[in-house]
Amino acid sequence: MRAEGLPGGRCRGAAGYAEAVILQEHHDAPAEQVERRVELRMLRQEILYRPNAPLLWVVLDETTLHRRYGGRQVLRAQIQHLIALTELQNVIVQVMTFDQGGYDAADGPVAILRFAEAHVHDVVYRERARSASYPADPAIVDYYCVALDRLTVRAHEPHATQAILYQRLKDL
Repeated sequence: MRAEGLPGGRCRGAAGYAEAVILQEHHDAPAEQVERRVELRMLRQEILYRPNAPLLWVVLDETTLHRRYGGRQVLRAQIQHLIALTELQNVIVQVMTFDQGGYDAADGPVAILRFAEAHVHDVVYRERARSASYPADPAIVDYYCVALDRLTVRAHEPHATQAILYQRLKDL
């Protein structure tokens, strides 16, 4: 697996899943391009293990725990990776389960980058299959900030999320 060359191989479980997702989106891409995309994703994750690492707060839709990109074993490795992430002090993972209903901002992956400096505004990053955007309109930024704040309140708390992840792993 491509992540084996990373320091400590900490992202190995995630590499297979990342590769499967990338191949789903870019099935006609040359192998070298797919490999480079996987490598970049794995290197990006390494920031979480650095001293003074940033806080990462993730809310996952339960669907992601059932989607078998790359098959059963790849999904198992991804869930094990998520469990390992829940044990980091700088990572908070929550799951929004099916029984909790729908939610705002359900139109695809969204990230909000928040900075310690008061003069730097929040940045919204919306990822799509073949593109990404950084909306600058303050109304759009506010919409996603409020939507994701509400989502963190509605989603399962981190300790409950860890139990959900262990149960999903057991079910696989």
